[in-house]
Amino acid sequence: MCESSKKSSASNQESQNRFALLGDIDILLEPSIPRAQPSQPNSEVNPNIETTTAPRNEISSKPSIEVPGPSNVVQTHHTVVAKKVMLATAWIKIISRSVAYKVRPLIDPCSDENFISEKVQKLLKLPTLPISAEVTGLGGQMVSRSEKLASFTIEPMNNQNLSLKVDALVVREVTGKVPSHSLNTIDHLNLPNITLADPDFYKSGPIDILLGGNLYPIILRGGVQHGILDTLVAQETIFGWIITGPSVSRIQSCCTRFKRNEKSLMRKPEFKTQYDEVMKEYLDLGHMVIDNESACDHNYYLPHHGVLKSYSTTTQLRVVFNGSSRSANGKSLNDNLYVGRTLQQDLVALITKWRFYEYVFSADITKMYRQILINPKQTNFQKIVFRCSNDEEIKDYRLNTVTFGISCAPYLALRTLLQLADDEEARFPIGAHILRNAMYVDDALVGSFSIEEALEARYQLIGILKSAKFELRK
Repeated sequence: MCESSKKSSASNQESQNRFALLGDIDILLEPSIPRAQPSQPNSEVNPNIETTTAPRNEISSKPSIEVPGPSNVVQTHHTVVAKKVMLATAWIKIISRSVAYKVRPLIDPCSDENFISEKVQKLLKLPTLPISAEVTGLGGQMVSRSEKLASFTIEPMNNQNLSLKVDALVVREVTGKVPSHSLNTIDHLNLPNITLADPDFYKSGPIDILLGGNLYPIILRGGVQHGILDTLVAQETIFGWIITGPSVSRIQSCCTRFKRNEKSLMRKPEFKTQYDEVMKEYLDLGHMVIDNESACDHNYYLPHHGVLKSYSTTTQLRVVFNGSSRSANGKSLNDNLYVGRTLQQDLVALITKWRFYEYVFSADITKMYRQILINPKQTNFQKIVFRCSNDEEIKDYRLNTVTFGISCAPYLALRTLLQLADDEEARFPIGAHILRNAMYVDDALVGSFSIEEALEARYQLIGILKSAKFELRK
């Protein structure tokens, strides 16, 4: 993006606004798991994971569960709802043949049983019991199937004198990343002086195990601290203090919507490629930047999607940002903005006037909105989430320029052109006249009664726009 003193900061009083972030999170309510006859444990261990040697001293074990039959149904409820909740995570050790493997569980007291991912079970070659279990979700629809129940021992990271025997249903994947989006500002806030079960509880990461309600009373200790970062609760466990409660960030629904849009784009590879190229151009030109700043009270996240214009010869795909998406307080960004008075010309009148001239030409300003910077203090109302690949972590960005989908964008863009006409009229009087009287948004419809006048008009229009780093095409 080009710098120029002629770029408008678009920082009018009309643009002052106050918002809450969007919010959403995945909530897990997990199942009841039956038992079956044991199979022979595996004899090999693959140590391709972080390890430490650790002796075992078992103090508690889980009672066995009778199996009602060879085929069983396990109910689980996994849904995406508009909640803003921090789920409890920890770091623990799985003990296999006197070697400790570090894993990250989700602690869910609402679950009847425990789960472990098939990846971890195979990697550690944990002994299993044969089982036939269907995992069903809301409405009775089967979401997974398990044929193995793994048995293993777990220990806290900082206490080798405690251990628990665990039976867990083996599933392909326990859940997605928790939290679904890293809350990068929490580590800058004042946390109490306690030993956290998961020091990086605010960072998005994979879940290897789910520890359910049958273990919850065993791992729980007496300490409770309320009001952590105003909204969270810390509970003491044998693993350290776990953090739960309403999240201090409310961007989860924006991430959920982005993932849904991303999944749709994956079904159209060409469309996805174009979308990523547009967003990369935003970064390369400085039209958006990674948001590394600390949390602030007033901000807003813009959902975004692509609009394909196959008829366009210049920009076939345009990324549009939804400033009308409602936030947690029921208001959208556009609800809180002054739109500004109408500045654009009447198109019919403009074309009619244009046809009176003997010589005419037309042109449009390249990426006009994106050439106009807004006040940096207001970019916190133009945050987005994005990633090029689903293998990457979703990151926060700020849009630095006037943005499609914001209600005041047309006013800000045209008001900038009118200011440019005032500033440069002494050098480019014809160019200033064109900006005031012959523009329809970013399109110039210019006419003259002689070739010489037309050439001079073209020269001055190019000159006045170039002084503010605007470029013409066509």
